[in-house]
Amino acid sequence: MKLNLKPILFVVGCLMMTGSYAQKVIIENNKVIIDASALRNSTKVKKARTTDGAYNKLGTNDATNIGSKVSDEKVYYKFEVDKEEKGYNFFWDSAVYTCQSLTKDGGGWRIPTRGELLLMYLLKRELEACPGFAEFKSRYWSATEIEAEKSWTIYFTFNKGLVSDETKGTYYSNVRCIRDLD
Repeated sequence: MKLNLKPILFVVGCLMMTGSYAQKVIIENNKVIIDASALRNSTKVKKARTTDGAYNKLGTNDATNIGSKVSDEKVYYKFEVDKEEKGYNFFWDSAVYTCQSLTKDGGGWRIPTRGELLLMYLLKRELEACPGFAEFKSRYWSATEIEAEKSWTIYFTFNKGLVSDETKGTYYSNVRCIRDLD
């Protein structure tokens, strides 16, 4: 596992943002929602739900690919977080597909980008306090790819908050799906 300064600086930046802006967890119609509209790096442009990347192939670096660096530049301003785990021990492409194919409450689910997953980590205590919300376990895949064979993960328990690059087709991680709201 190789650590570099860029992810650490990203986490520090997120921590600084949470101190000066009011992201919040809302319960609305039994849905758990993160309102990130106060963040400078939020967007109202809906995110892609799919990728043309694979366990050994880097996807296109544009907004049509949820795994792209472009998709990770901004968090969606208001998104629902699934109360349930969608499984453990997924390879990256299986995690992406699991969220994309989720039909719960009409569908529209996707895997979070690294920025959105970091926001979920920062709001972990508030999310887990919501009625019926299953606690986070271990390490989670983000959609955001680093290179052909690697994507970002974040540890929610052991090694709390560690942002790590993991091999998409070798390492197993958990997945928690989100969906953009209007």
